[in-house]
Amino acid sequence: MIQFTQLYAGYAGRSITSAINGSLPQGSLTALTGDNGCGKSTLLKTLAGLLPACGGRYHCDSDNIALLPQQQGLDRTFPLSVKDIVCMGGWSQRSWYGRLPHAVNRRIDEALALTGLSDRVNTPLSQLSGGQLQRTLFARMWVQDSDIWLLDEPFTGVDETTMVQLMELVAQASERGKTIVVVLHDEQLVRRYFTRQLVLTPGSVQWVYPTVSTPSLSRVS
Repeated sequence: MIQFTQLYAGYAGRSITSAINGSLPQGSLTALTGDNGCGKSTLLKTLAGLLPACGGRYHCDSDNIALLPQQQGLDRTFPLSVKDIVCMGGWSQRSWYGRLPHAVNRRIDEALALTGLSDRVNTPLSQLSGGQLQRTLFARMWVQDSDIWLLDEPFTGVDETTMVQLMELVAQASERGKTIVVVLHDEQLVRRYFTRQLVLTPGSVQWVYPTVSTPSLSRVS
């Protein structure tokens, strides 16, 4: 699904990462780890098409890509409800007069149910806890139905229960064939759930293949 060939990611023509080679197959679930400032978020933005590569190249089999940014980049005062945000995932499929297709409305209902937000559709963004906000953003991604998910520290500020719920959604998406890359700092979380790990450090890039300690996410309580 994603192929790296001597890819360098950075800003204004200055690379932050070392050369990245390798590939991410369709349906793979990859943890992107490393020290702060080593280019994890920059790499995600490059793959999402928000930044040009500083060198080399990458190829994605699909341009249907969803990026979940870090929470601090969001304006919590904007007057939107949970339903408004989740519906944004279907905007690209709305009709010329602004209506969402029936299939998209079904995905909206499914996403709200999967994230436990069906009873909070009218809650304003400003009144959401950190965990509720992340569930809302995950619901939007579910509606968007992209082939590739790029998640930048999606579990920061959420409790263990919410993290497990969101990981179950990530696992379901991977099982449906979505290619997923998640920026993480928690090595225990990586070993618990992920089978692929791309480690970025100053001056090096390393692929690691952890042995998942939790055989089935559905068994996690």
